[in-house]
Amino acid sequence: MVSAGPGGAYWSQSGAEYELTTSGAVRKLGPVAGDANGVVIGPDGTSYAYSTYDQSNTGNLNRIVVVHPGGSTTTIADRFDNPNQPQADAPESWEYYLSSWTSSGIAFARVPDTGCGCGSFDMQMQSADSATINPVTEVVTPLTDNSSCPLSAVGPGMETACFLSGTTGTTTGLRITSGGVLRHNFAMSGANVGGDAVFSPAGTELAYVTIPAAEDTCGATWNATLRVLNLATGAAVTRTLGEFSPAVWGADGLLYGSISTQSGSVASVVAVNPATLAVTQVSPAITGQQFVGII
Repeated sequence: MVSAGPGGAYWSQSGAEYELTTSGAVRKLGPVAGDANGVVIGPDGTSYAYSTYDQSNTGNLNRIVVVHPGGSTTTIADRFDNPNQPQADAPESWEYYLSSWTSSGIAFARVPDTGCGCGSFDMQMQSADSATINPVTEVVTPLTDNSSCPLSAVGPGMETACFLSGTTGTTTGLRITSGGVLRHNFAMSGANVGGDAVFSPAGTELAYVTIPAAEDTCGATWNATLRVLNLATGAAVTRTLGEFSPAVWGADGLLYGSISTQSGSVASVVAVNPATLAVTQVSPAITGQQFVGII
């Protein structure tokens, strides 16, 4: 498990979490359970959280664990899932999927424990029941609860973006919600599938990609169109960028992501100007390279 955060690059190895700092030093931050599903880095750059999933004959035990500097470990969510007694805020049989940790809390989704398929944006398509949890008070705030409009992105003020699916599975709309209130509702053509949304640092714009419905299949080569949408005016600029996946909108104003080739085995890291959509290559295409974030 590899990620990027405020202090550098992070990875899990041999039951521990490590950090490669910007100075080149390697630090061991603390423990990680052997069955951890994923790690997100806290705003301080040294705290982190992960989820675990333990199966039994009667159900699944799902936890979210936070580790602070010095190795202090706290379980902030501990919930048993009984498939025979489904709850309204989760699938029938589920596990936690952590997506980010910001000053507003840890964003997560309760996703089916069967995992995802191999089509486009599959992990996002599973994130119907999402929320944030305050790592100190352990208060949970719901974000989305609609399987037809699963969570795609969380903004700096806990705004959410979701793509509404029609009966054929294509995208018919984009919804922006804040505080449980629908703020923007944009109609889409229904000819494409939308995903990989990223909010601007101010939360006033949204970048995302769409791919033709015919390419939304296992093993297909994407021909993605990047769209940068002004949420106040509804105006958007677009550019076709091949198999482009936006990942993070930096404080420097640039949109960072990767362009894959050869069915994802080779990827180059690029920076995109969100106003002009001019593309600058940050790192050349390298076999096995995966973009995980910026520091």
